[in-house]
Formats: sequence, structure tokens, C-alpha cells
Amino acid sequence: MTGHEVSVDFPACLAADFPRELPLPERAVDQVLAAIEAAESFKALEDRSPGLRGNDWSNYLRCSEARMVRVAKYLQQQGVSGGRLLDYGAYFGNFSTMFRDLGFEVDAVDDYQAYAPSLDPVIAMLGGRGIRVLDFAAVGRDLHSLPAAHYDVVLCMGVIEHVPHTARVLLEPLNRILKPGGLLFADTPNLVQLPNRQKIARGESVAPPIDIQYRAEIPFEGHHREYTVDEMVWMAQELGHEVVAVDLYNYSVYGQPVLHGRDATNHWRMIANPPMRELVMIVTRKPAPGATPRRVDWQDVFQDTEQYWRSRMPAGLGAEGESGILAAEALVSDLQAGVNERDRMLQQLQAQHQAQHDSLTAQLVARQAESAELMDRLGAVQFAYDMTPVERLKRAARRWLGRR
Repeated sequence: MTGHEVSVDFPACLAADFPRELPLPERAVDQVLAAIEAAESFKALEDRSPGLRGNDWSNYLRCSEARMVRVAKYLQQQGVSGGRLLDYGAYFGNFSTMFRDLGFEVDAVDDYQAYAPSLDPVIAMLGGRGIRVLDFAAVGRDLHSLPAAHYDVVLCMGVIEHVPHTARVLLEPLNRILKPGGLLFADTPNLVQLPNRQKIARGESVAPPIDIQYRAEIPFEGHHREYTVDEMVWMAQELGHEVVAVDLYNYSVYGQPVLHGRDATNHWRMIANPPMRELVMIVTRKPAPGATPRRVDWQDVFQDTEQYWRSRMPAGLGAEGESGILAAEALVSDLQAGVNERDRMLQQLQAQHQAQHDSLTAQLVARQAESAELMDRLGAVQFAYDMTPVERLKRAARRWLGRR
């Protein structure tokens, strides 16, 4: 393990931080993977989000174990071991399956009717395990058909970034169906994660690739808007919830056995600086009627669960080392800005030169046309003069004298 190469060693690296929790998601993911072996294709998912075409779902679900262990750990921390749980945007049902195994009464809701037949094997598996499968077509995305204050726990994992316009239309319905004292879990990609910052520095977009979104079926179900940790906390508090825990962590790295080069360097930098990490997770509690939870900054309730990686971080990549890297990056950014300004000025000068060249060329063509017209007119005048009677007599006289 060096700064330029990192052996990931998954799932052992996850087991080091979550020894009690990891077997739970591993067993659930095994069940989901066994179910989707019967799926003919995932075209129904891909049409609305073309970026999913060719996706390795096994890899995705295994990486998601890093998200699942954290939910299990925080529920145990809060002393919740059972009750009614809603998995909003359940998708492949891996979270639903894990909590059903733990004895929760689970409802899984998603757009399953629209996803048919891609997730039909998942629906069958969930139903066979005693999980109630609900469809947005029946209960509404705003969950208007579900009773208020009905659930002890609501999961909203990897959903909020898919909501267009405003997250309020998602969060307020979830708050309505959650019991006072109930817990809400939500996670989302971190808008300001390090790879996104690097894209911006290169002048690239952090939104979904335009060719993917442009060609998607309506409604487009990719990421409409990702969030920062401050924004996630702000929305929870705007909802009136108490923020009991915040976590920032990486998870997609677990899909690679070894990280090389920039990936390895980025990994350590993200470990050293939590706000640069890949995912934001918040755990919030709906207050009792009349209670006013205190507002907090995310640092007040942040729990750093990346201890395995922190203990292996190369020397010099702590806060001081990272500050040096940031200073170097700032210098590179300034230099790049200078290069960009130079390129802009060169392009401007080239455009001006081309405009002058085009203007002179147009003037020359116009003068040539005027000259040709004058020559034509002069020839006509000369021909008319030659044809006058006096000139014709002079020419005849010269010919006669010449014969003598």
C-alpha cells in the first residue's frame, strides 16, 4: 500500500469497522443477486436512465453493503431493533431484505409497475419474504394513500438526487407518515466530493453527461441535483427534525481490487478530508408535537466511520499535508486560469485577424468587379466610336493609300 497504489481488500476493510453489522447486508445481497439471475434484462430501468446501460448490478449491490452497514449501526445506536419500516425507493430491495431479516415489518415502495418486467423477480422475492410491496402508481409518490404517523423508521437511500424541482415534495410526505420520535435515514452523492471539484477545475460539468440525459425517455430518472452535507442538514432542520448523526464516506472504491495513480491519491485525500468524500448520510428524528429541536452544524453530530482507512493513511496526508496539497492545487488552478486567459486572448486576436482578412478580401473582390465593369464599358465605348461614319471613312482611306 503506497500513495500511488492501494489494495482495497474488500470486504475485509469494511468488516474491520463493522464486524457485527457486515454479515447482515452480505446475506441480503446474496438473496437479491439470486433473485435477479432470473431477470431477462434491465431495459425498463435503462430507458429512463441511459447511464445504467451495461451496469454491473452485482458490483453495485456489493458496494452498497457499505451503505447498509451504516444504517444498521445507527439504528442499533438509537436503540431501535424493530417496528414498521418504509423503504422509499426500494429498487432492488436489498435494504428491505436486510431489515426483514432483522425482524422489522417492512413496506417496500417504488415505481415497480413502470419497471416491469425488469424487477419482477425482485418483487417475487420480496413478497416471498413477507415484505409488502407497494407501487407509486397506487399509493402516489406523495404517499397520500398511506396513513399518517405510521412508520417507526423511513429509509430514503439514494433517492433525493433523482427528484426534479425541489426535494420538499419528497421530504414532507416522508415526514407525514413518520411517527413522532421516528427516524429518517437519507443518503446522496456529495455534490462537492473531490472528483467533482476536479471536474470543475478542468471546466467539465458535474451533471449527468448531456448525451445521456438528452436521449433519455421521459421522465429522466438520473440525478437531477446532488447535495452538500450542509444542504442535507439544512433541509432536515427545515423539516423540523433533530439531526442525530451525519456520516461522510466512500463506497464505489470497493468495486475495484486495487486503486492506482490518481484514484489512489484521491482516496487518501478524501479520507483525510471528510467533506470531500463520496456520500453524505444523515440520520434525523421527528420530534414530539410541540418540541423544537436545537439546530446544529454537521460537525457537531459527525461520526467518522472510516477508521480502517484513517489508521492506514500515509504520513503527511493529515490536515497539514492536505493543506499543502490544496495550496499546490490552488497554484495549479491559478496557472490554469492564466493559460485559459491566454488562450482566450489568442482566440480573440485570431478572430480579429480573420475579420480583417475577410474584410480586405471582400474589398479586393469588389474592386476587381468594378474594374471589370469599367473595362467592359470602355470596350463598348471604343466599339461605338469605331463604328461612327467618319472613323469608318478614315479607315477606308488608310487601306486605299496603303495599296498605292
